Amino acid sequence: MGCKSGSPNRRQNYYCIRRDLDQLDVMPLPEGGTVCVVGLGAAGICALKWARQLGLDATGFDASGDIGGNWCPMNDRWRPTGVWKDLSFNSSRQMSEFSDFPWKKEDFVDVPGVQANGLGDFAHSTEGIAYLKAYADKFKLRPHMRVKTRVLHVAPAPGGEGWTVTVAPTEGSGASQKEEVLHFDGVVVSVGRYCVPHQPLSAEGGSLAAFEGRVVSGAELESLEVVDGKRVLVVGSGVSGADIAAVLAARGKTAALTSSVRRVPYALRRMCDNGGICDEELFMRLNVWMGRKVPEAMSAAGFKSALLANWKRQVTKEASAAGGREGRAPAANVFEAGVTIASGYVEALEAGQFKLAPTIASSQGRTVTFQDGTQEDFDVVITATGYNVDVSFLAEEVRAQVEVRNGHSGMTEVALYKHTLHPVSHSLAFCGLYSAVGPAFPGGEMSGRYVASVFAGKTPRPSDATLRAGVARQIAR
Repeated sequence: MGCKSGSPNRRQNYYCIRRDLDQLDVMPLPEGGTVCVVGLGAAGICALKWARQLGLDATGFDASGDIGGNWCPMNDRWRPTGVWKDLSFNSSRQMSEFSDFPWKKEDFVDVPGVQANGLGDFAHSTEGIAYLKAYADKFKLRPHMRVKTRVLHVAPAPGGEGWTVTVAPTEGSGASQKEEVLHFDGVVVSVGRYCVPHQPLSAEGGSLAAFEGRVVSGAELESLEVVDGKRVLVVGSGVSGADIAAVLAARGKTAALTSSVRRVPYALRRMCDNGGICDEELFMRLNVWMGRKVPEAMSAAGFKSALLANWKRQVTKEASAAGGREGRAPAANVFEAGVTIASGYVEALEAGQFKLAPTIASSQGRTVTFQDGTQEDFDVVITATGYNVDVSFLAEEVRAQVEVRNGHSGMTEVALYKHTLHPVSHSLAFCGLYSAVGPAFPGGEMSGRYVASVFAGKTPRPSDATLRAGVARQIAR
């Protein structure tokens, strides 16, 4: 791929783990072959469903106490995810459904309020997990799902005949910790994009390394009540960071609240100024297609124009000037500024319910010093600084081929053809390991359907040259 292991390529955004893409000597799937699906979130459930529907003998595994991935209730998760307790969807319910399973009120009998009030435009996290469970039940997938079972190791089987998969009961599940070695013809990795919180600030040498208060990622936040009465700093201007800051501001129970951002983003809300739904206005195929066909400057100008037409109120220098700081506003180029989705963020800032601060320079005790020299004392810092993809269970010779490190953020990611395939093997695929803008469930279904169709021989697998080119394109972005 043109760059040495561990060395930066100035023309690319990534550090490459391997120079070359080597193909493993693993045979393609036989007709009716066995498939191991690792991870039973939205994408994994769809991969399992479509693989079985197309005649493959697929089994899904998940280390958590139930299915759902990110949306699995906190007390059932085996590790933190990108969904915190009080989260609601940022994409509309109408756009967040699988093609063969519409949202229906009768599927939510165990979710408080739904039977009396109906389903709103934006689903709560409890409705999200209920939807995924109803989908699994509808298509009789439960007998083929093994929860509380962690996949420890996936490696090419001797002689290239499929894959050896080592599993064991998840720690604390109450089951015997005996390992089990299984054989499958193919493997689908669907562990999700939000695996391990990326915490560079609190690591050794980070700007929060000397902070003596509590540092917690948004994924590890048990509930918002734990920060009531505390002086709170939220770090990050992405969807999670802005949403957490906005919700905390609306609750009004922190002693003080500050949002630390590297750059001020343009803010979308779930509902447009005209009462329309966000993703029905912006996240359409035509917009994506146009963005690929016109020059970047024209694309940025068009997107910004559409954004401001739907959400006129944005962060201004006047509203963000507080605490002795110079006011800040989004950069003129919307792609440079970035975009976040958080209802109430701009309005809460204008109302003085939280302050805006630049990035953190250093910390000592409970005092945080920002890049502009201003200082504040905090009890809790909530970081929303991204996630690392975790494919550590893949054998080293496999992982070294697919894993990359983002040269800008330092986050671990995977480089794939259309986020699904890799030339390393004809019988290894991936689903849902990407960051999505807009509704996530349809993307999970499309990737699951595509992978299952390729494995079942219904859709031709692209040539190795095409796969290599696709991997290179992702790395070059």
